Amino acid sequence: MGNALEPADPMLGRVIAGRYRLDARVGEGAIGIVYCARHILIDRIVALKLLRPELRGEPQLRAWMLREARAANRVVHSHIIDIQDIGETEQGEIYLVMEYLTGTSLSSELMHGPMPLLRSVDILEQVCSALACAHDLGVVHRDLKSDHILLTTSGERKDFVKILDFGLAHLAMDPRLAPEGAVFGTPAYMAPELVRGEEATPQTDLYALGVLFFEMLTGQLPFCSDDRAKLLEMQRTAVLPSPTSLMPDLLPEAETVVLKLLEKDRRKRYRDANELHQDLKALQRCLPSSTWEIAQESIEPPRAAAIPSASPTVLIIDDEANLVTAVESILKRAGYLVHSARNGAEGLRMAQERKPDIVLCDVMMPPPNGFKVREQLEKDPITASIPFVFLTARASQTDKLRGLEAGADDYITKPFDRDELLARIKAVLRRTKKSTSTRGY
Repeated sequence: MGNALEPADPMLGRVIAGRYRLDARVGEGAIGIVYCARHILIDRIVALKLLRPELRGEPQLRAWMLREARAANRVVHSHIIDIQDIGETEQGEIYLVMEYLTGTSLSSELMHGPMPLLRSVDILEQVCSALACAHDLGVVHRDLKSDHILLTTSGERKDFVKILDFGLAHLAMDPRLAPEGAVFGTPAYMAPELVRGEEATPQTDLYALGVLFFEMLTGQLPFCSDDRAKLLEMQRTAVLPSPTSLMPDLLPEAETVVLKLLEKDRRKRYRDANELHQDLKALQRCLPSSTWEIAQESIEPPRAAAIPSASPTVLIIDDEANLVTAVESILKRAGYLVHSARNGAEGLRMAQERKPDIVLCDVMMPPPNGFKVREQLEKDPITASIPFVFLTARASQTDKLRGLEAGADDYITKPFDRDELLARIKAVLRRTKKSTSTRGY
């Protein structure tokens, strides 16, 4: 939902459902047109999708719109576009209301050629994190491609990924939504099993991720043809070109990930997005560290009154090196002492040895994961009383409730704002200090 496009559209100025005024046409696809709209009752900018006028009488396309809303709404994740409303006008038009996003599509970025490995892995890791959540909930996107990956800025974080368009999404629990034998999707990203008309599975999305990774690293698609039938046959039977034949300096570990994702036999790909996510995190640890791009003014020390006294100690447990570096920078400038661990086992050891004033912990890590870390800390008398905060991209209500039920004192969703992070840490420390004082009294 980026910059406004060209010219007059008879729909502009129209108010949909008595509350959404269409202000600008910002994008279109084969099925829908997206507008920048304003919720006139609460003065909020949103993106609103309508079926193309010539297609509004097609019942199966109306079903696609509903499918997109149900699929995306089922998965609450910071890297998936947020669906805010859906309805039908008096004229029988289905509309879909989404968060309004500005940014650049990955396809536009790829027009400039290959992308650095560090940036490519960062983008892929975010997409993978969202897919892991979707797949856990039985949702397969089915049409992942560079056009459906939007790179935005969130807070101070650049290249923040948003996955768009769940129009072809297949809910695994309702196979009627994707009839057996149906061939939908974009040929350049289509897994061999889809070409054969087989049912989509999470491994189908992983194949598309392999195409995206190949494309980011080499600047070209693994298989290309202007002939759709030929391209589909290439996906099914053609030998994959080696990424290092196109980029000789490519890190072998990166090529290993690409080749595994693009296996013709889905059984030879990653078991699921969670397994891939761990390999991507491991790959990130092999790469030179690069902090999140944080504007200089946003990391200036806060006013003296906001700096905690007595230099509380924070332990960060997270295997995402870039995030750890960014959080360390923010906290040190705010007067905290900071230690960090790159996995759960190391975090447990450091918590016992250093007895920090507060722990910030990621959820998805190599075993033990964040939930297990919290469980182990709570069992140990030495660490049981240390305040614990989850710092994670897993934004679903289920994950938040599970985190709080596990005994966490707070749950901060990535991406976070610097001031929010500092305020929440200060609030947790203040609450626990007050609780301790009360018990002592």
